[in-house]
Amino acid sequence: MAPWETSIKLIFFQSPSENNYENSIVISNPNLGANSKLHFSINDHLVGNYYLTAPDDGNQLALTYHAPDDGGTYGIIISGTVFAVGYNKRYLIAKQHPYEFAMPPDTTITKYYILSLKDSFDFRTMNGLIGPMTKNQFILKRHELGIPDSLTFTKEYKN
Repeated sequence: MAPWETSIKLIFFQSPSENNYENSIVISNPNLGANSKLHFSINDHLVGNYYLTAPDDGNQLALTYHAPDDGGTYGIIISGTVFAVGYNKRYLIAKQHPYEFAMPPDTTITKYYILSLKDSFDFRTMNGLIGPMTKNQFILKRHELGIPDSLTFTKEYKN
């Protein structure tokens, strides 16, 4: 491949989610060097190796995982539109409006997620990602897991 050419490799993983399967996409560019960065319209570091990223606009805002030795790879954990997150040392909580490409997010629907934070990420198990859930399911599950009420949605994003 010539130096001016690039290639983007899309890798799809199947992850169980409430008896359905959602696609997760890993964006990888093998031509990026160790010191290169992908350019996102939004790349907000949250905690550890977890980020909120969007390639073009806030409608695509997704929770992603990116380890330093991953090169240019960001793995999608929760696809767009993630509009609110909060975290502590053990858990990350997120709210999402469903989004279909080229359409605005459906703000009449809010899905809730709970993710146990770990130093590494296994895309086969999604590190036990819980969700999507309704608000009532989310409240019950967070109490079942012993997640304190002090963990709130501290980062909110407006499109």
